[in-house]
Amino acid sequence: MLSFVTHHSAPFYREKYRRANFDAEGVRSIEDVSHIPLVTRGELVSCTLWDRAYLLPEDILTCGYTSGTTSSELFPVLRNFYIAEPPDIMSKKVLLLAAQPWRLVGQAEWFRRKKSLIVCGDLRNLPITAKLSSVVGIDCIYCTPTIALLVAPHLRRTMDIGAILTLVLSGESLSDTLLSAIRREFPAATVRTHYVFSEVGPLGFSCPRESGGTVFHEDKNFLYEIVDPDSGTPLSRGLEGELVITTLEKTPTPLIRYRTGDIGRLLPDRCACPKQRPVFHIVGRDRYDTVKVGGLELKASAFEKGMDNVAELVKFEELEVHIYEELDGSAVKPRLEFKIMTTRPLAAFEKEHVTHSLAHRTLVGEKTSLVDAERLGYLLPSRFGFVERAVDPPVDFKKKHLFVRHL
Repeated sequence: MLSFVTHHSAPFYREKYRRANFDAEGVRSIEDVSHIPLVTRGELVSCTLWDRAYLLPEDILTCGYTSGTTSSELFPVLRNFYIAEPPDIMSKKVLLLAAQPWRLVGQAEWFRRKKSLIVCGDLRNLPITAKLSSVVGIDCIYCTPTIALLVAPHLRRTMDIGAILTLVLSGESLSDTLLSAIRREFPAATVRTHYVFSEVGPLGFSCPRESGGTVFHEDKNFLYEIVDPDSGTPLSRGLEGELVITTLEKTPTPLIRYRTGDIGRLLPDRCACPKQRPVFHIVGRDRYDTVKVGGLELKASAFEKGMDNVAELVKFEELEVHIYEELDGSAVKPRLEFKIMTTRPLAAFEKEHVTHSLAHRTLVGEKTSLVDAERLGYLLPSRFGFVERAVDPPVDFKKKHLFVRHL
């Protein structure tokens, strides 16, 4: 595949390897792959879409977009189909619910390989979606955890929700609190997760014998590596580092040693389920600047904007936003807890000025401020704590994270 990409099309890779003085002809085995220069998302964003493509336009099925977890406004992606193996489930009538309708094209094709009947739902009209699901008799739902909780009350009004035997979830971390709420809503359903990137689609399906939904079967259509997040040096199986993936099948925009930004491990032993597959474990993001929770996108750049008019009072580089999930009646909602480092001891009115700025100027949606999201019930009221230091402490930027999950 590498020779085809670098010599027939995909100018991006050709030019990248030319600048690095890398000879692609020297890649003759899997072991040689570790010598190929790594690719970052920033590099992909900086070039045109067609410079990354190596299939003819007539062989490409969809063009969509993602903002992913890089705070980019738009990153276009091309796809002819999901190259991953289809999900290992027995369900035959699947409801698909996606925030971006174009994604349904690839998702439907993925499930049709299992000869499933597909119902494409509409998030903007959940009552009609539930009615259609009842008529068809769905037994599986594919969506995010948040969407699963949103559609559940509508389904309960139109059908026996116990008929739903499988939930396939992706797109958000699945905390214990969130998982408990989903199991209450769907008591008969087996919950499975999959590891997915908008750039290429699914990359691994959760092992049924592993708890927590963060251990995934390796897919034969991808090559998985773990590298040191700072140096990019390959690490042995079992060690924790940044996950790097390479596509091994034809796809319009191939990824060759792509740095995912996710921290994980390639586990040394095969899984305990009957498939006995190699597995990988995802721990979290490495120095990420966006986190998705409760259907919202929390972006570092948005929090920076929320603090830009109080820069003389606080240190943005040392801001921590801790994310919790708590029960609010029958619903599970996120709560943010801020730990704010000040440049000097602040008076009460100055602290109030800082919290007001964060609450009103930080956007958690396209036009939704933090305080708006709390008023609308998307978030529980935030908590603010101040750490006052008159002397600047040393900052370890290598290990510093803006967002800290407690999910």
